[in-house]
Amino acid sequence: MTKAYQDYLSLTDDYDYCWGPINEGESGEERLWATYVKNSGEVYLLQANADCTGWERDEFLVFAPSGSRKAAICFNSSGNYEIALEIIPLQSDPEIWLMSPPYYDTAIRKICNGVSPKLIFYQGEIFLFYQSVDRSKIMFRMSSDNYTTEHSIDLISSVNSVDLLKVIQHSTESKDFLILFYNQTGDIEPLKYLISSPVLKESCSSKVELMGVQWTESLT
Repeated sequence: MTKAYQDYLSLTDDYDYCWGPINEGESGEERLWATYVKNSGEVYLLQANADCTGWERDEFLVFAPSGSRKAAICFNSSGNYEIALEIIPLQSDPEIWLMSPPYYDTAIRKICNGVSPKLIFYQGEIFLFYQSVDRSKIMFRMSSDNYTTEHSIDLISSVNSVDLLKVIQHSTESKDFLILFYNQTGDIEPLKYLISSPVLKESCSSKVELMGVQWTESLT
């Protein structure tokens, strides 16, 4: 999905999309799912119909914290959706929250301070990417340790702030990559991306150590 700006074309920041099962709790990636936040801070869940010509589900998530922003979605290994949110408390730094099944009590919780969360299910676990409050760094946490450890990607060389847009997986016959798209403020061609070093598919049953992955930065 793209969005037209005055001088360039970039990725949309209004909705977040992923592929998931036909029914929650099942396996598969047969349907397109999405989430978005209205100006009032209300979070909605969307599910496309079979041929992706419209939305057959447009559900207001009553359990989402008030004042939510920038929702991101992915499905976990059990076939249930998880949604990350940015929340700005009164007179405090922005926070990253995560809503997981069964979507109440401690399953809706603050993870850390930060902005612009993005989720992706990769190599058997969920990766939560986000930015520092000052938008100078991109970090990530993993579901394998309940998101307790923060890892920083220090390759962003520009002194300008960045806006994390989307994280996707790209696959070849033998290798998987992660690609992080972001906008660099103050640049006439602001859309940039980072590419992770490959993970061999033959070893995808082992734990992914992204903290040791090398990242290549594209400047154009």
